[in-house]
Amino acid sequence: MSAVLRYAEWTIGPERDKDGHLVVPTRLVQCTTCPEASPPGAQQSDTDMWAMKHADRTNHRSFQEITTAPLTAHPAPTNPLAEAERDTR
Repeated sequence: MSAVLRYAEWTIGPERDKDGHLVVPTRLVQCTTCPEASPPGAQQSDTDMWAMKHADRTNHRSFQEITTAPLTAHPAPTNPLAEAERDTR
């Protein structure tokens, strides 16, 4: 059976792993003076430490943090696809 849905409500939120835990966002810090950037990681303390070491080594003092947080869209309870999704769990 197929149907054309002209309008259906959806929700979007943080992605979860197979055990239902939130997937931790990945962040990195990028120097805005040169092309160098920290390795990506989940711990802000690690990327902050990279920035401080980079500042000490180069005297570059301007950075930007780039955070990637996986998101997942799901049919809202009023969406006809919501029931079908519940049936597959």
